Amino acid sequence: MVTQPDIHPGDCLLYSGTSLWSRVIMIKTWSDISHSEVALNEHYAITSRTSHGVNLYTLTWDHLAHVLRPEGPIDFGKAMAWFKIVKGEKYGYWQALRFFRMGKENMTRMMCSPCCTRLYRAGGFHPFAGDYDASLVAPRDFLTSPHFTVVWSRDVESTH
Repeated sequence: MVTQPDIHPGDCLLYSGTSLWSRVIMIKTWSDISHSEVALNEHYAITSRTSHGVNLYTLTWDHLAHVLRPEGPIDFGKAMAWFKIVKGEKYGYWQALRFFRMGKENMTRMMCSPCCTRLYRAGGFHPFAGDYDASLVAPRDFLTSPHFTVVWSRDVESTH
């Protein structure tokens, strides 16, 4: 049986989805990760989902693959001020073109990983180089950032 991980504010939650869109992201990025969120607490997370765009969502345990803990402080006051400005913006389907380095950075419509990257940056935490286009960040990129520690993985947990 897989136990639920201990979630802290600011944790990066990575998911392996099963929808067609999730499969497209996983194929394009050569990864089993298709979605990212930033936890506010053990009940809620901020992200951009296809259903309602950038918003506060009830945290889901379905398909959770990894929990990453930021190795630096996050100013949640500043991060939440940014969130209030972008809350409700639509999901950025066309932003997927940035994975192919087509088009330009879109600041109004966001997929999940650019949303998480910008939330972290607004709070003073930089998981990637400060000038790196957030639209180019894929969900799996959080796993390779040296600024996070993996504190829980489904595959590791399920083998115990």
